[in-house]
Amino acid sequence: GGWTSVTTSDGSTVLEVVWTIIPAIICIYIAVISYKGIDYIRTMPEKGLTVEVIAYQFGWDFDYPDLEVSSSEAEAPHAQLSSAPGVERYVKDMVVPVDTVVKMHVTAKDVIHAFYAPDLGVKIDAIPGRINYQWFEASEVGDYIGQCAELCGAAHGEMYFNVKAVSKEDFKAWVNSQRRENGLAKLAAKDFESALQ
Repeated sequence: GGWTSVTTSDGSTVLEVVWTIIPAIICIYIAVISYKGIDYIRTMPEKGLTVEVIAYQFGWDFDYPDLEVSSSEAEAPHAQLSSAPGVERYVKDMVVPVDTVVKMHVTAKDVIHAFYAPDLGVKIDAIPGRINYQWFEASEVGDYIGQCAELCGAAHGEMYFNVKAVSKEDFKAWVNSQRRENGLAKLAAKDFESALQ
């Protein structure tokens, strides 16, 4: 029992070369497209709204340093996440304008968390002592529910948040209402536009 030599005709050799080269070309094409996609996702745009995302057991803070505001605590249970009888989930909103690049600086106060908003294509770790960067752009007005995607403790399963995409006019009104609550002056139109760039 040794190896038996198999001799192929010229036609079979051509076929073997073809079915080796074509998959190799396909793999190279996929690699190039994948690299371009990853480079696009990981390259932070220069212009956009900056939001500092801070995770903690078991919630989220969303700060807008260029606008000098922060998201406030939820005042009412989130309708979609509180749909079961007797369940009331208060979820903080990250309010963002549609058709605007949102540049997130993501960190954590205590343990490792992960910001995961599947409908926006965003998942990034929140690590204490480190800032990770991610960006997204919401194209439609609406609520995009997210949650922590890293096992972070006993209430990990309840660590939700909501990305609330609103029109640019509604976003400006929200910013000014947050500023008013904090005793700050209304933001001038030129200052508002510069904060989004």
